[in-house]
Amino acid sequence: MNASERKNITNLAQKIIDGSINIIEGCRQISSLKIEKEMRDNSDFLIIRGFESETDEYPLGIVRKNYNQESLRKLDKEIMTYLNESKPVILEACKNLIKKYGNSNV
Repeated sequence: MNASERKNITNLAQKIIDGSINIIEGCRQISSLKIEKEMRDNSDFLIIRGFESETDEYPLGIVRKNYNQESLRKLDKEIMTYLNESKPVILEACKNLIKKYGNSNV
């Protein structure tokens, strides 16, 4: 993994932690990075990837405008329950990624 990829990971992880990016969007962005070997070998990536997989059907941004409002309310309720359960684990994984990849010499 090169320095640019490490910086991208740590920036996204920090944005998730400080709330400047939606946790689902941040996990989607981390999961979309082309760092397959590291994802297979790192439990923190696997946690984020699993969360992203569980939330991949949840609409974000302008996509929400196309959803039936009743369906959206139901999805919002479901995702809030899942977020409340998952958020501490995701935040810990993000902290671990920052610790591991925050040093550009890794």
